[in-house]
Amino acid sequence: MIDTFIERLFDDPKFPSLEIAVRFNSLQRYLDLLLEFVPHMQDQTLVRFKADIQRKAGSLSTEDLADELEHTKSLIEGLIPLNFYGAFILALFAALERSITDLANYVKDKEASPLSLRDLREQGTIKQLTLYLKTLLKQPLGVSQPILDGLRGLQLVRNVLAHANGSLADQPKDRLDELQRMANSFDDIKIEGASLVLYAQFLSRNLALVEEFLIALLQQLANRYPVSGNAP
Repeated sequence: MIDTFIERLFDDPKFPSLEIAVRFNSLQRYLDLLLEFVPHMQDQTLVRFKADIQRKAGSLSTEDLADELEHTKSLIEGLIPLNFYGAFILALFAALERSITDLANYVKDKEASPLSLRDLREQGTIKQLTLYLKTLLKQPLGVSQPILDGLRGLQLVRNVLAHANGSLADQPKDRLDELQRMANSFDDIKIEGASLVLYAQFLSRNLALVEEFLIALLQQLANRYPVSGNAP
């Protein structure tokens, strides 16, 4: 959970912690609903398949039955989680990018700088923020490398979902290799055929990862700009 820094806000109302915390509390509620209802949808899809097969039992050939079974399996294990879990990943990454912009705007105001985050030519919001803090604060990003590596993986999955709806058919080899390394390292993501498959744990793990990233940045800025009650 992201700290609201509520005491600080009395002296520094523009500190973006409360807005970011509210944003991610909403994402947690969204995730809770998905974790409750997606398995229910999968179960109901299977129940309806079984009932439908019983009705058609006398008219289906072995080949037709195999096709129906394969289609239902693909729906339950692939399309349902891809559509619902994929939508969460898109929302999560959008919330991360919005929060990074909030943090950069706070630094911009504190430093009275004409330079904005979007003035930088780096590709990707995280790389832009890294360069922004180095430029304005003369500080590196106060986040560990494993967190940054995890966010790079999250961004890769987000891009595949946003631009190819989870299909890997036309992805370049270096991207496929990185996704395969992720699938080898974690049980919550896999490659099946030419499609990306996500499990519920992937959502929980990456929400926690993004929150850890933002908590570290908020603390870095709180230390950089102490207020009267928090000054050393």
